[in-house]
Amino acid sequence: MGAFPSDLREIHHIGSETREWLVAATASPALREARIQLCGVSAARPGFSFVRRCPEHSQLLLSLSPGGEAVLDGAWCELRPGQGYLTPPGAPHAYRCQPRAEWLAVWAILIEDDDAPRLVTAEVPALIEADARPLHDATLNLHRESVGGSDPQHLRLWSELVAALVRRHLAPVATDQRLWRLWEEVDADLGRPWTLGDLARHAGLGPEQLRRLCLRHLGASPMQHLARLRMRRAAALLATGGRGVATVAAAVGYDNAFAFSTAFRRIMGRPPSRLRPPAGGRRR
Repeated sequence: MGAFPSDLREIHHIGSETREWLVAATASPALREARIQLCGVSAARPGFSFVRRCPEHSQLLLSLSPGGEAVLDGAWCELRPGQGYLTPPGAPHAYRCQPRAEWLAVWAILIEDDDAPRLVTAEVPALIEADARPLHDATLNLHRESVGGSDPQHLRLWSELVAALVRRHLAPVATDQRLWRLWEEVDADLGRPWTLGDLARHAGLGPEQLRRLCLRHLGASPMQHLARLRMRRAAALLATGGRGVATVAAAVGYDNAFAFSTAFRRIMGRPPSRLRPPAGGRRR
């Protein structure tokens, strides 16, 4: 484990060209209840640099674009899109926008109360795999509400969503990021004749390893989850009208309309014909 670089001095510098969207716990009691002191999105430019040698709080920082880097094991390393930087209280850490770069990141500073369980249990900063987009979107919407309508109910709802997304990344086994990448790719091509071997190769895993991960995180085998995704897409296509059952079946990877109808009834609890709008009454 590399020592923290001795030449790095404490600095909290945003930079004149960086734009930030911030929400503090003072603006939303639900954030304080979730032990989030401050959350935000930073569109960072060169000059954006933070070094904390003995922080009181934990922090979750997720990268959405190239251009950022952080200190890990005593050296600067790139933070790529889909990666995050998780730092516990008391552990020196540093991150910054690279020279001549633009870096988009979302983050939350977490309150570590002495009389409550630690939110970040690691002892040193860690690199994690993380899809930052949901937290980015929720944080921006929370900011919009806090500076706009400021409706207490809406503020609470957005705050609770931000808190839930933050907690997802704090639990080391809550999700496996290889899975969200795989299923995002599959969802974009549901008509493909996917096999277990195909799924495993695209995830970079062995078939049995993928099966265990899916059972742990999704409660279903890979092929069972594939069928669920297909039927959800089929239900959406049928509900919009204009497509017959055979056409929808082919769109989600079934050559046989009867086999599709049987699978649809088993998973969705009703036949596909029940979801089609009546003739002359297509939904808009």
